[in-house]
Amino acid sequence: MRDIRIFAAAELEITEARAWYDNESPGLGDRFIDELDQQLERIAAAPDQFPCVLRDVRRVRLHIFPYAIFFREKGTAVFVISCFHSSRNPRVWKHRV
Repeated sequence: MRDIRIFAAAELEITEARAWYDNESPGLGDRFIDELDQQLERIAAAPDQFPCVLRDVRRVRLHIFPYAIFFREKGTAVFVISCFHSSRNPRVWKHRV
């Protein structure tokens, strides 16, 4: 299992998404975090199973919510670059690479 480290910008994206979903329906933000945590566990267990989308940056999509996690593996750690809504302009996360 790899250590998961989340960049501050990705933490902010996660916090904002959770707040938005909670505003839409109480408890929906918790469901978002639960799904995010499940995918982070999959990443920690086997990051190589996910496709590279830009150089060494990999992506995993959430199943229920229209978000993707972009991450990079470095040694024994995985760095989450972004938790990104699929309708946003990808330039936002790509400048972090």
